[in-house]
Amino acid sequence: MAGGAAVLIDPLSVESIAAGLSEAFADVEQLRTKSLARASSVSWADTATATMRAYQEVLGRRS
Repeated sequence: MAGGAAVLIDPLSVESIAAGLSEAFADVEQLRTKSLARASSVSWADTATATMRAYQEVLGRRS
């Protein structure tokens, strides 16, 4: 989803959070560049469509 523009962590692990923060702050400019590039490649319409499909898939499994 983030296309390399995020640092993934385990939110239940202090060590993972610390490592993620260290990674993010180690190269702020690269993360910023990737984030801006990723943001320009998505739209609210695409997000809404993907969300609708996810809901339809989940609801389809329940019926």
